[in-house]
Amino acid sequence: MSQDSGQDSRTSKDSEEAPEHEATETRQEPSPEEEKYAAEFQRVAGLNKLEKGELTDPVSPFSFLIDGLRQLQGRLAQGAMLFQDKDFDEAEFLEGAKDAFYIVMTLWNEHDFTTLRTMTSGKLLSALRKGVEDYTNKNMSVRTSLTGDIHASFASYNFITEAELSEYDFPADSGLAKGSGRSTSATAFDDMEGTRAETIADTAENDFSMYSVVTVRFQCDQQITVANAGGQVVQEVTDKRHQLWRFVRGPLVGFPILHFPRDRPAPNWWLLDFV
Repeated sequence: MSQDSGQDSRTSKDSEEAPEHEATETRQEPSPEEEKYAAEFQRVAGLNKLEKGELTDPVSPFSFLIDGLRQLQGRLAQGAMLFQDKDFDEAEFLEGAKDAFYIVMTLWNEHDFTTLRTMTSGKLLSALRKGVEDYTNKNMSVRTSLTGDIHASFASYNFITEAELSEYDFPADSGLAKGSGRSTSATAFDDMEGTRAETIADTAENDFSMYSVVTVRFQCDQQITVANAGGQVVQEVTDKRHQLWRFVRGPLVGFPILHFPRDRPAPNWWLLDFV
């Protein structure tokens, strides 16, 4: 065999092995949270009798300090929002946030992902959909019922850049998709502190692409019920833990002193993710 033939043979062999090597390098390992979820899901899928439980927030000897810090963070968040939007109303916003909590939970129970797409990021929607599909693929069902009053308070306030926001996959008419400017849709949570779903002029070319993010702390007892393929209820869990939801809107103008334009209504809030 000639030297050239040997080189051709090795080149051919390398080209055949390359895709396998590339696939190995790009394979993404599951996170610890995903592994924990998968293990718990498999355990529940194997239950054949009713299991009851309760989930609560961990108790800390420094709870009074933690509560104080939470209240301070909430007040700082409220102050920042008042500065950026002169028409901001705290009570109206939190009532709207509670409505959003109820709507999202209801739509999730109904598996209405089409409507959810009009108010949440695509990234969050995929996670919500997967949570249902994991059960339905095994002919199981999961349902969450709200069994108590919904309480909402400010948790924190910060900003997100356009580049970071693009990873969340918002629809083009949300005003949050990359390059979408200030157009708004007639959906999203337009009752949160009175924002209106109106057409807003495109952001000026020199505006700084930063967006407003507020984290809301929700507290509401929930009953999570899981039924197996035969319709038998195998798990009932009362979840008393608080939840943190992040809402986003924008973009803001006037860098470095960021605010919403004073001469037009602020855009609607969209649900970014859970933290």
